[in-house]
Amino acid sequence: MNDRLGSIYAFIQHHEQERFFQIVSKHIQVGERNMVNTVLKPVKEKEIPILVEFEEGHEKNGIRVIADGRKATCFVASPGWRSQKIVILYDDEEDPMMAFTTKYYLFNEPGKMSWGHQGEVMEMFHLE
Repeated sequence: MNDRLGSIYAFIQHHEQERFFQIVSKHIQVGERNMVNTVLKPVKEKEIPILVEFEEGHEKNGIRVIADGRKATCFVASPGWRSQKIVILYDDEEDPMMAFTTKYYLFNEPGKMSWGHQGEVMEMFHLE
């Protein structure tokens, strides 16, 4: 790799890291534990549980994640009569957008879920 491409790559890498730390420092406080100094593990698609039964309290069977800087519970809903879809239930109940769901998703790499048809990407890390 020539020096110019190397410096461009370093700039992009620094910019992505800077954006990540802005999200983390702005949004993540878990109880008394400050998550800013915690190493976060990227979520892999195979780690997300697939739920087929939806009784009261089923969401407790999901995994705890940080999705784009917000605490949430995540699982894949797979009822027999419809397509599978990923479900993210955010913890902040005061937010009118406290749930996210789509059947158009793909994990191209750990911690980065592409979704929709416009190239959107959601960053997702394990919370616990």
